[in-house]
Amino acid sequence: RALPLLLLLLAACAGREPPPCPPGHEAVLAVLDRGIHAELNVETAALVGRLRGLAGGAPVLRFGYGKGGFFDQPGGPGLVAHALAPLPGPGVVEVLPLAALPDPVVDAPAYAVPLRDPGGLNDFLEASLPPGPLPQARFIPATTGYSLAHTCNTWVARALGAAGLPVGDAVRVSGIVSQLADTPG
Repeated sequence: RALPLLLLLLAACAGREPPPCPPGHEAVLAVLDRGIHAELNVETAALVGRLRGLAGGAPVLRFGYGKGGFFDQPGGPGLVAHALAPLPGPGVVEVLPLAALPDPVVDAPAYAVPLRDPGGLNDFLEASLPPGPLPQARFIPATTGYSLAHTCNTWVARALGAAGLPVGDAVRVSGIVSQLADTPG
């Protein structure tokens, strides 16, 4: 299987990375380190209900969180959006079906960890999305607004905590990764 090879390759990344999973314990969650922005890659099999339906048959979904009008701009945010980025605003959840865990087209470090509480992660993700039918869109309005106290990285850290991992709030991706480094398995 490719997962053990993936874990060995991920362990070769610089910095404190999580230890490899023990034999027989398969990771189904990966944290993507995009520099100043963290994202989750989750195997669709771990998701239920509306969340699984967003996959459209893909084996993995990427979840990210960001500020509406910044994170969701085609071609990236412009100069005005960058200037207004620190100000509070509406949040959006990125939901992107993927072919593999982690995203094979993103050149960024990824840290695979065991998903200890799929129910907790599902509850967190559901609570982040509006009630009712969800659009088949890459960016869906979030139920929580974006602010400097609730950013992409704090959202990912809270999702990991809901997933049963010993991760508290983190402002930077490095804070998330260093907390994952102490995660057994």
